[in-house]
Amino acid sequence: MAITSGRKKLVARAAGAAVAAAAAPAILLSGAIPAQAADGGMLAAANAERVKQGCPAWVSNPALQAAAQSHVDDILKNGTKDGHTGSDGSTAASRATANGWTGSPAGEVNVGGMGSASPRAAIDLWLTDGHRFAFSDCTTTDAGAVYQTNGVGWNAEITAAAR
Repeated sequence: MAITSGRKKLVARAAGAAVAAAAAPAILLSGAIPAQAADGGMLAAANAERVKQGCPAWVSNPALQAAAQSHVDDILKNGTKDGHTGSDGSTAASRATANGWTGSPAGEVNVGGMGSASPRAAIDLWLTDGHRFAFSDCTTTDAGAVYQTNGVGWNAEITAAAR
């Protein structure tokens, strides 16, 4: 997940889980609209972790939600090389901008794999594999969440940024 904190940009990928190319569904968190049922409870679970880390909850945002959904759809259809770069070369920041985001550059955490998982399982993985920073960067304000499965695999993604 790339999160902007001051002038430093942190980019990380959830390790330990295979991002299954076209077979992996995705989760994305965005921040200025109400949480949607399609996120499988991901935003609510992520916000519970943010509060534990002393940060305010992310606000759901339609532009970040759309950016997350487009990346998840792309992963399920085309796969990715690294989990963050779209098949067209897009990044979290460029997808957010293309969907109308005008705040700071967006970042993301993404994880996927075969078998079954839940939004909570994805968050637990991020919290234990070095991605806790995504939840404790209190400078991010908005996010979008998507959790998607395609019958073969799953993908979870959180896209977040600051206004």
